[in-house]
Parts: sequence; C-alpha cells; structure tokens
Amino acid sequence: MKWHKFDVKEDYKNGELQFTFDYAGTKQLTWSKSSFKNYRFEFSNVSDKSANLKIYKNQKATKPLREYTFQLKKANKNLFPMIRIAMMHPYENIEALDITKNVIVEKATDICIEKECNCEMTLTAYKNVELDLEVPATTKSFLF
Repeated sequence: MKWHKFDVKEDYKNGELQFTFDYAGTKQLTWSKSSFKNYRFEFSNVSDKSANLKIYKNQKATKPLREYTFQLKKANKNLFPMIRIAMMHPYENIEALDITKNVIVEKATDICIEKECNCEMTLTAYKNVELDLEVPATTKSFLF
C-alpha cells in the first residue's frame, strides 16, 4: 500500500473557497492487518445518534487501550470511514471498525487509557465535491 502526499493550498475565487493540490511525494506503507489480529474491538450503545467503541490489546484483556465515543447524524451514505481515517490512528486502515449505517460523525472523542493523548474532533461543515488527483508516473519519496 502506498501513501501519496499532496500540499493543499486554499484560495478564494469569486467569493468561493477553492483548493489546489500539489503532488509532494509517495511513501510505502508497512502497515499490516496482522499487527492487530489479537486485538478485540467492541462496539456498544450503537444507535442512529451515537456509538461507543473500546479497543483491547487481546481477547482476555479487561482494561481497554482506547475508548472512542461518537455522536452520529443520518447521512445519504456511510461516511463513518472519514473519522476512522482522520483520527483513529493506528487503526485507520481497519475497515471492519466501520459502523455499517448511513451516518456521518458530528463529534468524536478519543480517550487513551495509558497515555495523555486524548483528543476530540467536531465536524463543522461537510460538502460533496468531485476530486480527481493525479499521481505522476515517476514518483518521489518523502520523509514525514
């Protein structure tokens, strides 16, 4: 799997916000689903308005590594993957963590049990856009 990095520039044209994407480089990802094969993922209190998720290091663990709370809103399609990709590192590639409803996450809280890394994200706007990005035939690598 590869990650393509683009630098994003914002500009207003005729009073409308527009974006320009400039290719910056490509990096090979070394992520593997097997890294989390023994983990246990437990959803609870899933409804059209909210859900909770606890992540455990293994099947027998009683104390979760992470806890997430999600405030949900109905949507015309399943937009839950946006929050998984945006804030659920290192679990962002585990599609099995998606809530299988047509929802968008309006607010998400990530509670790290062991470390001081708690965070909260709130969706302030959402707009459908059509986006075509081109990766050059010859890519260049980059450092984080």
